[in-house]
Amino acid sequence: MRLMEQDERELRILMYLEQVEGTPEQHSIQPLYVQFGQDQALITLGHLRETGQVLAPVRLGALHGLSPAGRSRLDALRQRQRGRGHRRATARDAMLRWLDERNAHSQGSRVGRDEFNESEDLAAFTAAESEAAAQWLYDRDLIDSISAAQESHILLWLTDEGVECVDSGLDAADFIARQTASVDQTTIVTGNVNNLAAAAGPGAIANLTVSTLDPDALEELARLLLQASPVLNLSKELELQIVNSLQVLTSEEEPGLVKKTIGQLYLLLQNSSSGALGGLIAAWMAARFGIS
Repeated sequence: MRLMEQDERELRILMYLEQVEGTPEQHSIQPLYVQFGQDQALITLGHLRETGQVLAPVRLGALHGLSPAGRSRLDALRQRQRGRGHRRATARDAMLRWLDERNAHSQGSRVGRDEFNESEDLAAFTAAESEAAAQWLYDRDLIDSISAAQESHILLWLTDEGVECVDSGLDAADFIARQTASVDQTTIVTGNVNNLAAAAGPGAIANLTVSTLDPDALEELARLLLQASPVLNLSKELELQIVNSLQVLTSEEEPGLVKKTIGQLYLLLQNSSSGALGGLIAAWMAARFGIS
């Protein structure tokens, strides 16, 4: 939940009231005047009192006390802060908004991920949350990026699909789900330098139907790729993308993403540079996953 300015101010005041309970500071309202300005502090405290979240001060000039409703609101805030799934999802959405607000719509207007200082529910996103969000968005073609040897996705910009996601007003996960539903059983694989379809040649486009997602076949494909990767004559970049694809195949991802990954791998293995072994694995994939 992205907090509005008023919500954030109310929560910060509630947190402050909780913090100073039982201390000398609870007898003075002046610190709130300093932090928020006298008018805003009084207006916000008045609203909190009207909604039953704080108790009236015991004397003039003293602070309000927290009510059970105010404590419950803080408990709900902390529960959201601890929710790892919630944090992951909101970090992705925040990153898309952040890139759009900075007009990072092409490689020429890229921005550094180290400048991503957004927060959710009054808690700043960590470096690990930022990196995970960038990886998730990159894997779904919502952003593009430049990586370094020691750090992934250090420079970011929105793809056309990422701009469409922001303009749709949907959360990133909902947008991807809608896109997946719209193509039904057909996976569209577009070749570019940032995904495995690059193996089929720059600008290549293939419409592949992946009709079967057999869990046993997915596990077998992952084993085959691990065993065959050293002899497939692939570049280091493509080997890295094989590893990323294995993470998709062996995790509980949405079916649309798994199908897309299978299609990209199929194109890669059909490429002549992967040799006869790559062709054999591609033929096996076509049979097991109903690729046509």
